[in-house]
Amino acid sequence: MDLQLSAEQVAVRRLAADFAAREASEAAVRAANDAVQVFGGYGYIDEYPVGKYLRDARAATLYEGTSQIQQLLFLASDDASYVSGQTLYVNGGAR
Repeated sequence: MDLQLSAEQVAVRRLAADFAAREASEAAVRAANDAVQVFGGYGYIDEYPVGKYLRDARAATLYEGTSQIQQLLFLASDDASYVSGQTLYVNGGAR
């Protein structure tokens, strides 16, 4: 059984992993923002961990590169035609 991947398969998997990381970090920020809204003013004080979750989620988006830059890289990539919703379109076909 041959486990070697072609260069195109590696590029597709790398692009999909980067896209998944971006989506996960954006989802974490949305969830943390909603939690802070639920807690109201208490979401910002140190007694509750909600404020820390929001700071950590925002830091994750900055650590991985800003979401806008990542999206531009996805769209400008030679391997990707475009990324739409949950479907990754690579070289004209869905993967």
